[in-house]
Amino acid sequence: YARGMGSSLEASAVLAVVPKASVSVPQVWKAPGWPCGSGDGVLVQLEVLRPVRMLKLWYVPINAEAREVAAPWSGLDPGSFAILPGLLQ
Repeated sequence: YARGMGSSLEASAVLAVVPKASVSVPQVWKAPGWPCGSGDGVLVQLEVLRPVRMLKLWYVPINAEAREVAAPWSGLDPGSFAILPGLLQ
């Protein structure tokens, strides 16, 4: 669905913000080398097609009870921990 929307809108970029608790597959935080611990958080994935193709990924730890960011954002290797395949073509 998302890939089709990106194509039909001729999007230059896609930003996905996904609560870790909502991801059933792939559970990238269980992969070897996951640097961000086991707490609650949000995965933020940015894919840019133009002017230069780019894929970025961040993990934002949150304190759900306080409804606030618990620590600074952590940049991650999208080749190892991306939650979505490339959406732009």
